[in-house]
Amino acid sequence: GNTGLPPGMVKKIAYSLMDEGQVPQFERDLELNMAIALPDAGRFRVNVFKQRGEVGMVIRAIRSKIPSIEELNLPQVLKDVIMTPRGLV
Repeated sequence: GNTGLPPGMVKKIAYSLMDEGQVPQFERDLELNMAIALPDAGRFRVNVFKQRGEVGMVIRAIRSKIPSIEELNLPQVLKDVIMTPRGLV
């Protein structure tokens, strides 16, 4: 069956995550990007948007450990560019 949230629930959750300055910004732009940190859970990137008259959210976990170049399997030439004084611009 449908396991969606009840109408208005996503809006309540989104607004509870926003500070007082973010609420009017979201209502003006109909989109807001923010980061939140939850003790014992980690950091998250949050995109709040309005679509078809409803508030929606996308939440992505931010890794606490940044993967190394080797772990990302990047080519050696890219590693050389990244390690130059100006890196990627």
